[in-house]
Amino acid sequence: MNFRDNSGTVFVLAMIMIVLCSGLLVAIFTTAMTDVKQSDIERRRTFAFTCADSGVEYAAVMLRTAAANLVTPPSSGTLTINGIDVDWEIAAAQDESGNDLVRNTISGDDFHTLSKLYHITAICTFENTYARSQQYISLDSMPIFQFFAFYENDLEILPGPEMHVRGRVHSNSDLYLGSENRIYYEKGRIRSAGDLWRHRKDRDSYPSGTVYVSPDNTPMYTNEDSDWTGTYDGTSIDFAQMALSKWDRFVMTGDHGVSKIRAARGRHN
Repeated sequence: MNFRDNSGTVFVLAMIMIVLCSGLLVAIFTTAMTDVKQSDIERRRTFAFTCADSGVEYAAVMLRTAAANLVTPPSSGTLTINGIDVDWEIAAAQDESGNDLVRNTISGDDFHTLSKLYHITAICTFENTYARSQQYISLDSMPIFQFFAFYENDLEILPGPEMHVRGRVHSNSDLYLGSENRIYYEKGRIRSAGDLWRHRKDRDSYPSGTVYVSPDNTPMYTNEDSDWTGTYDGTSIDFAQMALSKWDRFVMTGDHGVSKIRAARGRHN
């Protein structure tokens, strides 16, 4: 058999290889285009949902800011991100009967806390891709009728004559306790979101009287404040540990994790 006899076979094989290679190239090109389209879809989807999530977070800040300033929160608005509008809404979450979801809880310290649930939604459309994000937020408030004394700023209690305090005391900032005679904190817990000091607020002098704290009218000496460090019951500890050992949670400050309280001043239905 000579070369001329095989020429037809070689030609057929060459054509087959060309067709196969062409098909492979088409498959590779199609796959690449599909990947590009899928990547573009994922890009648009990711951006749209990121914008929607940002709208929810923005609305949550608006809600908390309004609550902190005791004003009615906005019901809706628009946030613009890189030229894209994100529409958000805030609504009170409701049960099947259409009543706002408000819960009254009692903590370990017998505090009554009112919790109102809100539903936040945000939507965004980016290059024909729609995204919707939502979140539920609970705003907690505490009615101030539960306190003998409640202060947003520094609170100073420094009476001249003997005084008996029968109720809770709370300061959202620092607390200054003293007496020119005797003061008894008999039936309420003492809380400060800041520090507790035994001297006067306007100067560093210590009143000559005595402060007694529940339980069992245990005295609080002039050096027993937030700067205290020393040995108590044979153990070297700081003020936070000493206060727990001596007054059994009746005296607590920011060092114990006490936080600010947003007081409920209006009526809750």
